[in-house]
Amino acid sequence: LAPDPWDDYGASKLEAEHLLHASGRKVVIFRAGAMFGHPARESKFPDLALQAALAGQCVTLATPPRCEDYLDVEQMARALVRVCGDGPHWGRTFNITGPVRPLDGIVDALNRACLAVLGRTVAVRRQPMPAPIFPWLDVCRLHAFFPGLQQPDDEAIFTRMLRARLA
Repeated sequence: LAPDPWDDYGASKLEAEHLLHASGRKVVIFRAGAMFGHPARESKFPDLALQAALAGQCVTLATPPRCEDYLDVEQMARALVRVCGDGPHWGRTFNITGPVRPLDGIVDALNRACLAVLGRTVAVRRQPMPAPIFPWLDVCRLHAFFPGLQQPDDEAIFTRMLRARLA
């Protein structure tokens, strides 16, 4: 599937990839999706939801429901290590992204992790918002390149994050 950037940021990344390939250098390119799973991150929805849960605040979810393709940061690290160890993969471009799932499901996983670690759940508020349409990366290609590399479920990621924050 040929890359088809949908905004200026994506177009600039694709141009940089073309320049790297044209340079004649040996390169491997990773296109990483939005990641979560590190306890110190603070900018993506799962991270913000975790912070709200720790502070006893409400998490706001859009109506109609929205989906995202968050990738566990530890899975990204494992993929990078495998590429470096399996080599050579010169000239390849890897789309590394997480499975597409509804944000409601991510919050459900957060609630299960919060109940297990904190003994309480997070309150959820619904707010009418248009659900943006994004082109999703094909996570199946990651599994074709790296068989057996499976992202843990969101509850396991949130449990890891909560325990790290509380340590």
